[in-house]
Amino acid sequence: MLQDLGGSQVTPSNPTFVSGQSTIELDAENRRFALVSDRGRLVLGLPQESSRITELGGFATAEVGPDASAVPLTKDDGSLQIGLVIESAQAPTQFPFVWETPPSTTTTVDPESGAVVVTTENGSVLGGVSSPWARDAAGEPVPTRFVVTEGKLTQIVEHDDGYAYPIVADPWSGQNLLHRAWVTGEPRGYVVNAVATTWGRTFNGVVTHGAHVAELKQRLGSQAYRVNYTVEQQFLCHVAGNYFEPDTYNMESWRPGVAWGAQLNPWVRCNP
Repeated sequence: MLQDLGGSQVTPSNPTFVSGQSTIELDAENRRFALVSDRGRLVLGLPQESSRITELGGFATAEVGPDASAVPLTKDDGSLQIGLVIESAQAPTQFPFVWETPPSTTTTVDPESGAVVVTTENGSVLGGVSSPWARDAAGEPVPTRFVVTEGKLTQIVEHDDGYAYPIVADPWSGQNLLHRAWVTGEPRGYVVNAVATTWGRTFNGVVTHGAHVAELKQRLGSQAYRVNYTVEQQFLCHVAGNYFEPDTYNMESWRPGVAWGAQLNPWVRCNP
């Protein structure tokens, strides 16, 4: 979400950013950004008709239509956030970003969360774009959604003069869901610990849950077998309702096995 904006300035003189398991490459001439990891390559670019990237107020910015601009920022978790700023009712309502994915992948818009999910032939999640979001200057939500077509990811922001300007929105693309995970011993058993990326906390719809579990096991390596039913369900509760655990997720092996949805409430708070 745009309130979370913060990251590295994107300029033509700083074309490559390395963060954890990901690299972000800037093609300044074509105003495109490639998120590259061992999973594959995702490309998110500014609308082709936008002006060249320039510097404004300490950040790179580009015009993306009358009274509208975009501020691309790299994040420390290897994700890319493009902050849209819509200044008036005369600005466009559709922002067609360049969108490229590897061959043999499928891009879908999750009907529940509105997030864009990229899956491979074997059904694993390569990455995507977290749920669309837009608010006006008074903090009121503005209807918005993503539409994916050949080579384009369009964010539609249904604004008009009934809203307080400027309106902000933020297509946010990434791949890494977790920074790291590890196991600690306790007298009663063991605890699986995981630190989610900022982007991973936003890319958390039910359709992504399999990807979160798969990455948890990958991060644990030889300790992956520790992810039993109760640990997995606690973990998914944290993924779905991570406001209960703003820091490290902790999943205790000795707790009863309760489905994640039954734990997701202010009383249990993912600790059945």
